[in-house]
Amino acid sequence: MKIKILDRNNEIKKIIDGMNLNISYEDDCDLVFINVDQYGLKVLKDYEKCRKVIIIETLDYLYEVLSLQGAYLIKRPLEIEYLVPLIQKIYSEFNEIISIKTKKGVIEIPYKEISYIASDRRLLYFYLKDKKEIRVYGKLNDIEKILKNDFIRIHQSYLIYREDIEKIDGMEVKLYSYPYTIPISKSKYKNIVSLIAD
Repeated sequence: MKIKILDRNNEIKKIIDGMNLNISYEDDCDLVFINVDQYGLKVLKDYEKCRKVIIIETLDYLYEVLSLQGAYLIKRPLEIEYLVPLIQKIYSEFNEIISIKTKKGVIEIPYKEISYIASDRRLLYFYLKDKKEIRVYGKLNDIEKILKNDFIRIHQSYLIYREDIEKIDGMEVKLYSYPYTIPISKSKYKNIVSLIAD
């Protein structure tokens, strides 16, 4: 997770350094701390795609900041007892989301909403538990590297969320979220059975 800090005070930088997290000096970041009293509200437009922690020193921008969706608000003086758990929470949430770049921008999908991912040539199909389908260009190998051990590669063309596996039926996997089965490759069968049994 890349973190950018727009605050002339060094408190947050020291805390983040102490947590061994990456501070970015580029505009392309995952999380940005913005002191609106120092930088104004206009700077928020530059970070629309980032998660935001808004720092306020006065109540001048309080109404505008409270109307922002998905932003966290902290007030000076900063309380470390509050700030550290907040950063940990955001970091944890970030690690539970896969971000996929598309021509239209970045799509963020929480891991737990994915049932399985299928690959067909250069296209990836994300099948979500709510029956939505997201199609993007990419390689299943690249997605597999990003995802945690919660996903199991059952076939050259399929990656399945472990918790959505209802049962193994012969050489196929039955999912909770979809009424059909997905094939297991012979070379992966023994490994998959042992992983699911754990």
